[in-house]
Amino acid sequence: MTDTSTNTYFITADIGPAFLSELRAAELDHLPLSITDKGVLMPHNINQSDISSLQTLVNNHDATDIDPEEYKQKRAKAYPKIGDQLDELMKWIDASSDPDIPQALKNIATECMNVKIQYSKPST
Repeated sequence: MTDTSTNTYFITADIGPAFLSELRAAELDHLPLSITDKGVLMPHNINQSDISSLQTLVNNHDATDIDPEEYKQKRAKAYPKIGDQLDELMKWIDASSDPDIPQALKNIATECMNVKIQYSKPST
């Protein structure tokens, strides 16, 4: 796909870490490329022969080196700390008057709020 507004050419594909060694083996590692897990971005002015070679390399790339579970690790790092999540949830439950919240959960939230009162955060 060519983007004339940025003068770039993008080949969309699942790219794994092994792709870099495949690029070197194909002697295309001299090209000014940006490689992401979504594909390859290159300047528009690369010659057609290199684009064709790169397209063939991408099409033949075995993306089995991509970890299908990697998203879980990225999510876990990106989420707020579990303690912060639970704290906000307990505060919301404690302050809520929603009759659909089970009493057992309201009791847990009340216990959490009592602990926060007993061991209050020092003022800064």
